[in-house]
Amino acid sequence: MPPSLTLKSFAEILELPLYEYARILREQKYPNREPALFRVPFYQQALSGIRRFYTSGGQTQELLAAIARIQASPSIEARKSNNIRVLRAFQKSRQARRQLLPMPASHLRWSFTGIELKYSPELLAQEHQNEKYISYNFRQEPLPDNIARVTLELTYSLLQAKGVKITIADVEFVDFAQRDKVYRVQRVRQQTLRHAQETAKAIVQLWPGI
Repeated sequence: MPPSLTLKSFAEILELPLYEYARILREQKYPNREPALFRVPFYQQALSGIRRFYTSGGQTQELLAAIARIQASPSIEARKSNNIRVLRAFQKSRQARRQLLPMPASHLRWSFTGIELKYSPELLAQEHQNEKYISYNFRQEPLPDNIARVTLELTYSLLQAKGVKITIADVEFVDFAQRDKVYRVQRVRQQTLRHAQETAKAIVQLWPGI
């Protein structure tokens, strides 16, 4: 089987020197080595609350109900506090004023230069007759600009390869660590694709030894 990575992880690797690839590749190759509690996506509770909020047409009580569910859940305290932080930041942000209608999202896989890239948007939604493919940074650390740009370029390239008919402006990366700054790109740079191809080839060589 070829090396298999999430698109977000691959985008992060593109900004690292070769000697730092091992940590991310190990996490991608052996995702089940951590206890089940830690395999649950860290911000899944906040993301579910945001989706419910948009589905309800922007009802604030959906966010309050999501916070109450998190507080009552058996999750570890760090996960609970960070998911609540995200929901409160979302409630105060411009994102909460958008009229988005969530749609079912597919899990896409793209064969790219000997590796497999996996992608599913945090939020796929309709806005003014357009489909929006939205990624979020829920971490407390700001998203580096170039990682955001590369992620968007690769996301659009993957969607094009899978036959998804959208414009590049419909692919977004929202960073809640920078007051919900919205990243978009106007084009896919050839240098990004060349660097991605070279990195993919290096990963193929490193993968058996991880």
